[in-house]
Amino acid sequence: GSTTGYHSLSYGWVLDELVYRWEGRNIASLLRSEFTKPLAIKDLFLGLPGEQFPRMAKMVVDDRVWKNQAKRALFSDFLNTRIGISLPLAAANGVGTARSLAQLMNVLAFEGTYQGRSFFSTETLKLAGTPTNKPKEMDRRILWPVRWGLGFILGDTPHLYGRPVHPRAIGHAGGSASVAWGDPERRLAVAFLCNGMLGGFKSWDRYFRVGKQVYAAIGQV
Repeated sequence: GSTTGYHSLSYGWVLDELVYRWEGRNIASLLRSEFTKPLAIKDLFLGLPGEQFPRMAKMVVDDRVWKNQAKRALFSDFLNTRIGISLPLAAANGVGTARSLAQLMNVLAFEGTYQGRSFFSTETLKLAGTPTNKPKEMDRRILWPVRWGLGFILGDTPHLYGRPVHPRAIGHAGGSASVAWGDPERRLAVAFLCNGMLGGFKSWDRYFRVGKQVYAAIGQV
């Protein structure tokens, strides 16, 4: 296995560099100008501003993570610091409220056009949701059969957005057992955030229970 277990962080850093070279600015600035500002989202950041740090709920890491993934746990400790969480890292430093993140997920739920503004085309969303691996293929870092699109986890990933699977759902999940997605079929945007990094497969159990309850609440199971 990997000596660090941070393949997804490596991909995030590649994305950060691509955005910088293409746009001449960091990805946090791009998110702010192209998405959060037009949507009037106030409590969602990629790299937390210093004045917001006292509001942040720090990450609490499960003992099993400390035992089995010590470097991952140490990195979370670094992100609990004012300097660590201020870095504009796409793969790790998204901070905000669930309501604000759900507002952003509306862009996915409404296929790129929301509140009278077009953020990207339906063709772009279709491309982002095109599978890049085989069905039921095991992700060797996450140790779960994750169905990947271009930067997104797709709805036919077992358990992630509830069960049965919701094929058109598209979003992502985090190490703190947080999860967010948009479902264009139902015009549904969901965000669940917490600050506890769980060990083993407890995160997947939480994803499943959140998704199941959300779809049950709207009469879709």
